Amino acid sequence: MDTGWISKNLKLILWIWVFLVLIGEHLSYLSPYLDSLAPNFTSGVNFAVTGAMTLPQFVPFALDVQVRQFVRFKNRSLELQATCSGSYMDEKGFRSALYMIDIGQNDLLMALYASNLTYEPVAKQIPSFLAEIKLAIQNIYSYGGRKFWIHNIGPLGCAPKELALHPHTKADLDRIGCFRVHNDLAKAFNRGLSDICKEMRTVLKDATIVYVDVYSIKYKLFSKFKKYGFEDPFMACCGYRGLRIITTKKERAASLVQPSATMCRDRSSGTEFISVKLQTEWFRPLFYQAIILHHK
Repeated sequence: MDTGWISKNLKLILWIWVFLVLIGEHLSYLSPYLDSLAPNFTSGVNFAVTGAMTLPQFVPFALDVQVRQFVRFKNRSLELQATCSGSYMDEKGFRSALYMIDIGQNDLLMALYASNLTYEPVAKQIPSFLAEIKLAIQNIYSYGGRKFWIHNIGPLGCAPKELALHPHTKADLDRIGCFRVHNDLAKAFNRGLSDICKEMRTVLKDATIVYVDVYSIKYKLFSKFKKYGFEDPFMACCGYRGLRIITTKKERAASLVQPSATMCRDRSSGTEFISVKLQTEWFRPLFYQAIILHHK
């Protein structure tokens, strides 16, 4: 339900899709809820929106809006299932469905930018972000959801974009070269999110809530990048027209409209290639190790 990069929705769907393929499931990609061109909801529905946040201050499709979209989708599906022929999900289907929530990254980043990369003002806002996620879980549960897959936030301070856009000194970085303040806030957010998942398991006793440690997956990739076939973990190939491109960790972001700006020659050596690497040699062991399963 959240995005850090414009392509993150696709990458998150890819993560789950690849994981299910690895364990023997055969699924199609999820159609967006707002897709009006022949959507296919037989395998599920994607309510995620680029740039989504838990709070609606800057975006029209905040988390609560996405939950309301789910409620409308469920109600409409049950109406059609009762009155029309066709494959519409029934109450049992919604109860057995998997509900994935991945959100909060944009909230932290926007708060960081507003505070000039200062820890304390952002940390004070984290409880309000987490409260929205808790409320979303409760609301989905009240409408029949029983299986939840909750992602924590990755190491924001390792993103090449952040390192390129914000001037810094060595003192601002951790031992592997990531922004310390970004990652400290991500870890604080994740501790709170983990606590919410634990609390919800005790309250919603017939629900299964899976907390996925995305932070560990991604940080391990950055800290042991050579093991997974990358030459430089802080190099990315990205950008289109007026958007920004980052070529190496030592260079500032440059616009693709500038004649001197070029895409990376070997895309497989930078972290833009993560979405492909996830499917291959390093995805399975890292993903299995980072999932914390709690069954009730």
